[in-house]
Amino acid sequence: MLQSKLREALAVSPQRSQHILTSIPTVIYVLAVTAEGFPGEWVSDSVKRILGYEVEEALAANWWVDCLHPEDRETAIEKTSVLMAEGHLVQEYRFRSKDGHYLWIQDESSLLRHPGGRPNEIIGFWTNITPLKQAEEQAARARDLEVEIGFKIQQSLLLDQPPRDFPGARVAALTIPSQRISGDFYDFFRHAGQCLDVIVGDVMGKGIPAALLGAAAKSTFLQALSEITSLSERGTLPMPEEIVTLAHAKISRQLVSLESFVTVCYARFDLERRAVELIDCGHMPVIHYHHRTGTCAMLQGSNLPLGVSEGEIYEQICQAFEPEDVFVLYSDGITEAQNNKGEFFGISRLAECVRVNSRLDSWELITKIRASVVAFSGCETFSDDLTCVVVKIEERKLPLARRQIEIPSELCELGRARSFVHEFCTGISGAALLENCAKELDLAVNEALSNIIRHACAGRPEQRILIRAEAFGDRVAICLHHLGEPFDPAAVPPPDFSGSRENGFGVYMIARLVDEVRYLRDERGRNCICLTKRRQTP
Repeated sequence: MLQSKLREALAVSPQRSQHILTSIPTVIYVLAVTAEGFPGEWVSDSVKRILGYEVEEALAANWWVDCLHPEDRETAIEKTSVLMAEGHLVQEYRFRSKDGHYLWIQDESSLLRHPGGRPNEIIGFWTNITPLKQAEEQAARARDLEVEIGFKIQQSLLLDQPPRDFPGARVAALTIPSQRISGDFYDFFRHAGQCLDVIVGDVMGKGIPAALLGAAAKSTFLQALSEITSLSERGTLPMPEEIVTLAHAKISRQLVSLESFVTVCYARFDLERRAVELIDCGHMPVIHYHHRTGTCAMLQGSNLPLGVSEGEIYEQICQAFEPEDVFVLYSDGITEAQNNKGEFFGISRLAECVRVNSRLDSWELITKIRASVVAFSGCETFSDDLTCVVVKIEERKLPLARRQIEIPSELCELGRARSFVHEFCTGISGAALLENCAKELDLAVNEALSNIIRHACAGRPEQRILIRAEAFGDRVAICLHHLGEPFDPAAVPPPDFSGSRENGFGVYMIARLVDEVRYLRDERGRNCICLTKRRQTP
């Protein structure tokens, strides 16, 4: 009788027959359908081998319910209604073995009926899928690790902080990471205080490969800029089209071999000429808001992306600008963000958002753009990274005074550095810092220099540190440039005032002594710490 029932059950789910004949750990069970529930009628003796229970234990009342994991119990019991309605059910849950460990069980059951249609018996299979679940968890952890690595690559190699003290322009940059890693990147090169190069790029593809290609492409631009400058007479600044053409020549063959490409927008803002020179390598159009007319224009070239054609020669376009004009460079993650109707955010909505909020500061504007995309899509996460750079032109505010010195990476030079900073801060005609403010800036510079010498330069005296001081009407900025190891303040834990840990106090003290601390890379690829102290009136 039982054998005929099993054959009938296997006919309902024939794919199970192969499993039963193999070594997959499976328990067969038969339950009677009564008004009181589903009392156990028969269970295969493999229940001892797989779950550790004797057959008599497995047939006891409430055994199945009692052994379900507390978090899975309610759902597993509720799903029996599906079995009674549809005649077949497959579900997964955690089940306690005799030794107290929980195993993942796949429960596939079929309902057999009397000839008149009344439910008769349930025949099912419990399969131990714990190894499969463990493999899935390991794969999930590997994916999480990949995302973490990719995020670190993006943050450390692809996304530089924009300059916040560039006279004549206010720059803001933002990336909203997607659920996947992408190769979006941006970079900023300052030139002699009057030109600012902004690069925004997007690598085809996702994941760590795209992030690595983005890092390679980004570094290639700096290499190209450095090479052309070193070969030019008197260090003449190369044109953007020269830089992009050389960068493309350096990386195109690798991109072609990898069947990938990179879209790039390279824009140079010349604050003295009041013009932007733009190279568009298959990227999204740059939005240019004209303050005088209150309208937006699209700046777009006709060049191919990097890696499409090895022989591509890149040409630049030039566009004049005025104070209060706004430029927005972005990736297609913004324009291709979708709402629940499948509509794209699009360039028109982005341009209108820029026009309506053009009066805002660059950081406020980029925050508004982010909020608009999130509101449109109804979601905080997206299928692609949303990358955006905003450049707002303003009247140039040149520093009232500027001085610099260079010192070797030696602790004995700290006294000379402090004297330089103090004399500069207190000797500015009409904009000197108060004595207490100057001393606080002295201390901050001393602590930052000590960290650079001891840690970034590892005490190597052949390393050079440039100290650049600039005074404006409302603030004094001291920037320390070096080629030592970069410093990530986010990796330093806050100080422990109980005395159980020593590190973290230097970073904490610097932040308390000045009004702003920024860690960035300068136009020559050097690591830089900028300390700003605002002027106070007596």
